[in-house]
Amino acid sequence: MKLNTKGSLTAYLLIVGICLLLADWVRAQVFTTLYNFQGGTNAGQPYSGLIFSDNRLYGATTFGGLQEATLGTIFSVNVDGSGFTNIHSFTPLASVDTNALFTNSDGIGPYAALVLSGKTLFGSTIYGGSGDTGVLFRVNTDGSEFTNLHNFPSIPSTGSFSSNTNTDGARPIGGLTLVGNILYGVTEMGGGYGYGTVFAINTDGSNFTNLYNFTGLTDGGQPMNGLVISGVTLYGTTFTGGNTRKDGIVFAINTDGSGFTNLHSFGSTSTDGIIPLGRLISLNNRLYGVTSSGGSANDGTIFALNIDGSDYTNLHNFAATMNATNYEGDGPKGLILSGNTFYGIAGGGGNTGNGTIFVFNLVGGGISNLHNFSAVLNLTNSGGSTPLGGLTFSNNILYGTAQRGGTIGQGTVFSLSFATQLSISASSSEAVLAWPANMAGYTLQSSTNLGKAANWITVSPAPVQNEGRFIVTNSVSSPRMYYRLSQ
Repeated sequence: MKLNTKGSLTAYLLIVGICLLLADWVRAQVFTTLYNFQGGTNAGQPYSGLIFSDNRLYGATTFGGLQEATLGTIFSVNVDGSGFTNIHSFTPLASVDTNALFTNSDGIGPYAALVLSGKTLFGSTIYGGSGDTGVLFRVNTDGSEFTNLHNFPSIPSTGSFSSNTNTDGARPIGGLTLVGNILYGVTEMGGGYGYGTVFAINTDGSNFTNLYNFTGLTDGGQPMNGLVISGVTLYGTTFTGGNTRKDGIVFAINTDGSGFTNLHSFGSTSTDGIIPLGRLISLNNRLYGVTSSGGSANDGTIFALNIDGSDYTNLHNFAATMNATNYEGDGPKGLILSGNTFYGIAGGGGNTGNGTIFVFNLVGGGISNLHNFSAVLNLTNSGGSTPLGGLTFSNNILYGTAQRGGTIGQGTVFSLSFATQLSISASSSEAVLAWPANMAGYTLQSSTNLGKAANWITVSPAPVQNEGRFIVTNSVSSPRMYYRLSQ
C-alpha cells in the first residue's frame, strides 16, 4: 500500500505470468469512537462538524462548559482521540430581563462549524451577545485571545417572522465562509423583513455589511446553511420561501450584494426535494446538495443544478423507511466531495433508525451505506447516534460528530478509516481483481513498472458490479503488470 502526496489510497498488486502476489481481503472501512462527551462542565451534544489541522480536530458543542452547563464550548482533540481540550467555555449570562433576553459577552450556542485561518478559528453563536441574537467570534487554536467580532441586534419577541426585524439580521446559524480577510454568512431571522440576511464582515470585526434582506416570498427566507463561493458569486439555500410550496430555494448573490437570483424553488414537482440542509458544493459549474425531506419517499434527496439555475436534477431519492429504519438512511444533512465521490451523513434511518454514513458515486449514481449508527439503550450506545454535523475527510479517513449516544448519551467524535481494498486471485490464465462497491470514485489502473517512470493507464474492460464488489477480469501475459486503485 502506498499513500501518495495527494492523499489518495493506492494499493499495488503485481502479476508476473501466472505468478501472483496476493493481497488479503481487508474490511472496507473501520469505524472508531474517538471521544465520548461527558456533558456538564466537560461539554456535550455537538451539533456541527469538525475541521482538521496538524493532526488535531476542532469543533463546538451546544451544551456544557466550565462556567455554565448550557452555553456551549469550543474544543479540540487529536485524531487518535487523545488530548481532548476545552478551548473556550462560553461565559455565564449577564442578565435575564423582563423581555427574556439572555445576554452575555461572548454568545450562547455555537451550532455551526468553525472556520480556520492559520492558527485562528472563526465561528458564530445563535444566542447570547448583547442582543440575545448571536455573535461572530474568533479565537486562537490554543484558546487564547477570544474576541467578540460582532453582536447582532435584538429583535422583538413577537413570534412572527415578519415582525422580528432589525438592521443586521439575527441568529447566524449557517456558518461562515472565509475569502481573504472577509467572512460571509447568513442569519436565520432579522433584517429588514424578519426572514434573515446575507452579511459580510472583515476578520478584524470591522465593516459589517448587510448584503441582502430576505422577504420570505419568492426570494426565500430563513437561510440556515453556509455559503459557497465561485468567482465573485455566493451560492446558498433557504429553509422557506420560493415560488410554489414555500419549501426553500437555491440562490445566488454577488459578494457586493448585487444580482440576487432565485435559481431554483423546491417543491415544484411531487418528487422534488424540499427543505435543503447543508452547505452546497460547487463543481464544474454545477451545484450539488441535499434536501432533508421530499423526493419519492419523502426522506430526502441528492440534487444538482447548473450555476445559472438550469438543468435541476434529482440525482437520488433516499429510500422509504419502515419503523424508522432503511438501508441508506433518511434526512441527509450535507455532503463533502473527494474526487467524483460524495460522502454524507443522514440523521435517521439505517438499520437502527439512528443514522448512517453513506457514499454516493457522482459518475455511476450508486449509493452505499458505509456505517449504521448503533441502537441506543437509555440514550447510550458505543458509537453515538443522530449525526447532524458534516464530515471532514483527511488522509483517507472521515471524521465527524454524533449529537447523541456514546457512553453517557452526550454524543461522540468518530472516525471512519479506509484500509487497503484491492484483492487479486487467479482463474486459469486470467487475473480477477476486485474491490468493494462502496469505494465509488476509484479507478483501476495498470503499469509495467513503478517509480517516476511509471505510466499508469486505466484498465479495460470497465468493472462490473456483483455481490457488493467491483470486479475486473484480465488475461495474464507478459510483460509483468502492476495494478493500483487510484482516486
